[in-house]
Amino acid sequence: MGDFDLKSMLKNIFSDLGQHTQTEMQDKIDEKMMEKILDQNNNIESLEKTNMLQSALISIYQLAIIRMSMEAKLQQALDVIISIPLLDLLMRGGIYVLDKNPGELILKAQSNLPEEIKKTCPKILFGQGVCGRAAVNGKLIYATELEINQQFQCKGKYPGMGHYSIPIANQNRSVIGLISLFTKQGHQSTKEIQEYLTTISAILAGIIEARYFK
Repeated sequence: MGDFDLKSMLKNIFSDLGQHTQTEMQDKIDEKMMEKILDQNNNIESLEKTNMLQSALISIYQLAIIRMSMEAKLQQALDVIISIPLLDLLMRGGIYVLDKNPGELILKAQSNLPEEIKKTCPKILFGQGVCGRAAVNGKLIYATELEINQQFQCKGKYPGMGHYSIPIANQNRSVIGLISLFTKQGHQSTKEIQEYLTTISAILAGIIEARYFK
């Protein structure tokens, strides 16, 4: 956060204005000064958000050097991802990994997935549904509520939700897994969020290749 302290700065400004009522003091504050204060405060909030996102990335990256099964690492990584408040995610999701059968991704880690999804989506077939399309194209797909209802055969059961399908690709750009995440109602997908999720998938690719494709 640095040395900038908004509350202290405001206190000093008011003190310099002398003994006046709060209304009088506020009237004496230069408009440009207030704009500068607000801009600096916004920068602080932006820095705090950046630190939060970087901390999550570091936590996921550190899993690569810990001795445990790939499934346990993916589970811990998923728990970190869905707990990042800035992403507006529901506390549910799954991570799929390429199976020995070509063109199939198998669910290896999940958090709070409804039983219906566990039954209908224990694996993802390349090219089928939103997740399958993302796996074939190798590109992140954000699906709206309408697309979820159509593709996941859950019509009317998840109102207001969105869904991220984030492929996990190795250095050769071959898809070896996929992250499935559900968003809260009113979520707005942005380029920054999508780039961040893609960065997470790159870290998970290393974990999967190191522990699964020996």
